[in-house]
Amino acid sequence: MAYSALSPTFSALEALGSAFSVSHGGSGFAAGDHPTALFCQSCHNPADTLLGSFPTLSDSNGHAMRDFATKAGRGGISCDICHQISGPDTSLGFGRLGDGIANTAFVLEPGDTKFGPLENPEPNPTHGSAHGQDINMQDGYLRSGEFCGTCHDVRTPPDANLADGVDPVTNEPFQRLENLFTEWKNGPYGPLNNTVGGVVTCQDCHMDLGPPEPAGSYAEGETTVYPRPRYVFEREEVSTHYFTGIDIALIDFPGQDDEERDENGNLIGQVQRRQILMESAAEIAVSAPEAADSGATIPITVHVTNSGTGHNLPSGFSQERQIWVELIVSDNNGQPVYESGTLVDTAHPETGEMEPDGNLDDEDLRNLVGPNGGSGVIDPLTLEADVIHGPDYNRRHEDPPVYQGLANFGNEFIRIPVDGNGEPMRDDQGRFIEEEVFMPFLSTHTDNSFSIPALTTVDVRYDVDVPTGIEGPLQISPFTSQSLPTAFP
Repeated sequence: MAYSALSPTFSALEALGSAFSVSHGGSGFAAGDHPTALFCQSCHNPADTLLGSFPTLSDSNGHAMRDFATKAGRGGISCDICHQISGPDTSLGFGRLGDGIANTAFVLEPGDTKFGPLENPEPNPTHGSAHGQDINMQDGYLRSGEFCGTCHDVRTPPDANLADGVDPVTNEPFQRLENLFTEWKNGPYGPLNNTVGGVVTCQDCHMDLGPPEPAGSYAEGETTVYPRPRYVFEREEVSTHYFTGIDIALIDFPGQDDEERDENGNLIGQVQRRQILMESAAEIAVSAPEAADSGATIPITVHVTNSGTGHNLPSGFSQERQIWVELIVSDNNGQPVYESGTLVDTAHPETGEMEPDGNLDDEDLRNLVGPNGGSGVIDPLTLEADVIHGPDYNRRHEDPPVYQGLANFGNEFIRIPVDGNGEPMRDDQGRFIEEEVFMPFLSTHTDNSFSIPALTTVDVRYDVDVPTGIEGPLQISPFTSQSLPTAFP
């Protein structure tokens, strides 16, 4: 969280968006109520946003906003930020509906008083303490999912070319770039459609003892030890502040990879905790005939269940987070008969990898490829991607469908062309004309329908043609793979 303001990955994407906004006359993220590049920074660096430390886009001279961060701002989502939030901001604004959700909808009160979840906090000699209030002035705001929802729903400006200024598909005056809180609130773990016997909050999974312990399993013991014994007190619930999630720094971040455990048995390393969290997120099973003739077509169904998250899988910035099925069907000699979702180790002379090095982290899926068969390329000026369908392209949506190709659960940015009157264009059957784009700054609609809702199973069918002469038995090896690729030029 401290890395949120300084991450080079975030800064690169933000810089692309800022440059694109300026070059397109203020369209995109710099449109309307957001004439500076503060849209992203308001959550990634609330301190400097509040202090007004950032220049306008035109005065930034192409520099990333992190170059202007103050010492306080470089701490990102620091202890002070969360514990200086006194409650939700229920005012109306871009992307805000008055419910205290999305786009930094919190009230930040800098000062010596720190807000927490305790109704009657113990006094201490370091700072004042107060109780954070929720939207109904009830207790427990910092314990609530709504507290996290102030930043973990992100709603971006609509396509500036649209006459009515709304997403054509949802009819909302914004696009739902990140929809994590809403997925949780409307899902089986949330308060509206709960099916698990009680609300399970974000904190119950990301601030407890964590998997493999059940959600809401908290340690007991001393929360803080001061020099004077009278300030030592016991708590029934001690919240960890590891904030276990799927993001890890791409650089060698201090303490990120550590197999040691703390006094409560938690793994200290973010890499290790992330691995356990992801292994607990989904379950996978396979259905297939017990026998088939040589030369026949075998129907195989892979069942993927979002069994361990309280929101969709993937979620958050789910257009860049990919979870897919890797399926390999092999003959009795181990030779592939069919494969989908596999990565192929290739050379990358542009990065100094003159021969395949055995590392798949820099490889792309083969559903989309560049015009010459390699990786697709994004133009740094237009942000358009030069890609064509590859050998593993998903053909299940064709008419008639072909049950082959990549099953990818990452969501998509969709562009709908707009005519001269600012109206979204449709085909002869009245359907919107849609194409996938790979940057949020180009989209007209953010399609969040591909990810798997909580406690939901998605069945993926494959029709595998078995060549004549193949001898059994055939082996089916399915599993899901996870990655966080972001396409930068």
